[in-house]
Amino acid sequence: MHLLRTKASESKVIVSVNNENRIESSVSRHAFVAEISVLCPSKYPQNVPTSVANAVFYRCQLNTLQLLESLFVDVINGRLRVLSERKLDGENCICVESGVMTLSLLKETYQRMGLDGLPSQTMKGKWQVSLDFTAPGFAGAKNLSRVRKAFSVLGAPIHVVCCYGYGEICPDAASAILGLPVKTKLLRRQETQIVPEMRSGMIQQLQNQFDDSVFEELQEDLHTWLTLSTQGYGLKGIQEPFISVFNCPSPAANEEMCLTTLTGMFSPTLVASVLMNTRPQPELDSWSFVQMTGFEHTPVAWHGSEHGFMSGGENVVSVLRCHGEEQTSDLSVLWEVVGQDSKHT
Repeated sequence: MHLLRTKASESKVIVSVNNENRIESSVSRHAFVAEISVLCPSKYPQNVPTSVANAVFYRCQLNTLQLLESLFVDVINGRLRVLSERKLDGENCICVESGVMTLSLLKETYQRMGLDGLPSQTMKGKWQVSLDFTAPGFAGAKNLSRVRKAFSVLGAPIHVVCCYGYGEICPDAASAILGLPVKTKLLRRQETQIVPEMRSGMIQQLQNQFDDSVFEELQEDLHTWLTLSTQGYGLKGIQEPFISVFNCPSPAANEEMCLTTLTGMFSPTLVASVLMNTRPQPELDSWSFVQMTGFEHTPVAWHGSEHGFMSGGENVVSVLRCHGEEQTSDLSVLWEVVGQDSKHT
């Protein structure tokens, strides 16, 4: 295992090599994924499974008091993932994940609600409140009455997006809480583009022989190039006047690449399914790059860590897997982009 932290202005990149447990842990802690991009050579396509491509998430208008009803608190324990569709920097926002509700509140709202919280570390004038539905005594009548009274301050219903993992909760129970949610299919885009060949340079170098010192020198450029490619930038050079041109660090030839992008809301089980099904084929000299990008306006980016979307976009997980002729097993590289003050280590 190789662990490296490279610091940008307001974020840090945690890099792990050949640590499948770390990848699994990272996926399980990255709760609010809005987009998954899969990049690979077109001649070795990595298939996104039909079960994922046809998955749905939900949109509805919800009164926050519905999240304090006995079905949600006692039976589901908050396992339904919920995220408000609001702007984090200027509105009250809410999310629920792993049985914990997190509220990002304007100072006036926080003072009126009277719940215990802490000043935001990333948003001036905002406060964070955390409610653990799984904590002993939370569902007690006295405590719930106090919390419900505080929630009445939030007023009008809010628009939310929701999802849950396979087997986590009963669909009927989710419908009972959400009322009549609108099922929304994931948006799927697939495109093929001719790009400067990467395998002849950095990736091929990793495939043939992995060396710590060489990897430290090239990993930042490699991650930047792959990330720009998943966003459609840098494939042939950027012509936008306000964006710098990023050229492939070691171009040698042209290669046809396949980019598949899924947009919506994903549970960690769906993300894990994508990673499992996009592994490179052992019998081929192939590779795949999967990037998972979180929502901008969510109170938490990682499990328990506050998300400040204006401080560097610290809500991204990337996994590169490649297989070379001389390798006995896949090489995996995990990049986690997190905030400087994130608890995720």
